[in-house]
Parts: sequence; C-alpha cells; structure tokens
Amino acid sequence: QPEDQVWQMDFYPAKRFWGWYGRYEGNELVIGIRNAPIITLDSLFANVRIEIDPGHGGWERGAVGITGYAEADANLRYCKKLEQKLIDAGATVYMTRRHDKQISLADRAQIAREDSVHIFVMAHNNAPGSRRNLMEARGASTFYTWPSAKGLSDKIYPHLHDMGIDTSGKISRYYYYLTRQTDFLVYLIEGAFMTHPHEEMFLLSEEGLESLAQAAYLGLEDFLAEQVTQN
Repeated sequence: QPEDQVWQMDFYPAKRFWGWYGRYEGNELVIGIRNAPIITLDSLFANVRIEIDPGHGGWERGAVGITGYAEADANLRYCKKLEQKLIDAGATVYMTRRHDKQISLADRAQIAREDSVHIFVMAHNNAPGSRRNLMEARGASTFYTWPSAKGLSDKIYPHLHDMGIDTSGKISRYYYYLTRQTDFLVYLIEGAFMTHPHEEMFLLSEEGLESLAQAAYLGLEDFLAEQVTQN
C-alpha cells in the first residue's frame, strides 16, 4: 500500500498479456488477464481473434462529404473488405455491425468482450473541427490509448501513406471511450477526410476502399510478425 487510500498489485506474467480487467462481483474484486495468442511465422493469424468495428451507422451518419456520402457507409464498405482479407489469412473475425444500424459505444465494447477478441479495430474516416479549413484538413491518422496498443498504430501508419492520398496525418495517444477499453488491444484508424473532395472521391471508389482495407491488413500483419511466440 504505497499511500493512504491506494492499494497496488504488480503482475509479472511469464509471457505477454493482451488485455486485462478489474471489476467487483458482489464483494469480491475479480482481476482478469488475457494472454497473448500463440503466433508463429507459418500462421500469423491462425490463433488470433479480431473484432472490426465500422464506426457510426443508422442515424449516426458520422462525417458527410459534399456529395452526401456518409462516413457510416464508407466505414462499413471497407470493413467488409478487411474482414475477407483477415479470414483468408486464417484469423477468426467478428464485426460489431454488418448493416446500417446504430450501436452505442458501450454496446460495441461489450460485443467485443463477448466475442473474446484479442484485437479491436476501430474503423473510421475523418472530418475537421469547425475552426479548420476544409481544404486543408486531409491525411490518414491512427490513435491509441494504452502503450500495449501503440505497436498497432505504429505498424499501420506507414501503410496508410502508401494509399496515394496526402501524408499529413499522425499517430497520437488519445483518450477516446473505446480506445480506453482494457479487455483487448484497441486502436483507431482514421483513413481519410470525408470532407475533402479528393479524399471523398478516394473513399467512394472501390480502388480507394481496397487500398484502405489493404493498409489495415498489412498493419496487422506487420504487428503480428513482431509478436511471434518464442519457443
């Protein structure tokens, strides 16, 4: 007990862990720790469970481009492409939504817990704040909260800038509700700006969505390659 009103437990796992939780069940404090899956070079994805979360949906349209194209639709379109790539690679894949429907942030997190996933991919596209010039706001970015998920942002970022759009994005640590979840590794992809005409056209095209899905896939592949289980 390092100070009054503070009780501290230190864990020294035999191998990496990819999530944790602490909660009360009645009068008992229950701590859960999620071990890393077994990852081999021959089958990077075989034992990995991934939740893809297409942002927004239903009445929550997200950012809207000049043509009326909604982020909710762009997110879902490219997430279905990413899902297929991951399935083809051998991963077990779930999606928080497959249709145009609204889901609360709390429900999205709970879906991932019930699916017992290792990695949670928040899939979004972007829009600027009210004070930013629409023509200046462009470029892909990625966000994380916990250091354990930083590697996911680090690995996808170079691939986002191989997509053929502007390279003025960034990697940032930010405290979004979903990136703060601890039960799994979670990070946010902001693929392009719906509000920039060139990038909206990119997201309207099948080629652009394919490039975005491929970048997301390659980032996961690179991350897992660094996590290969040592014998």
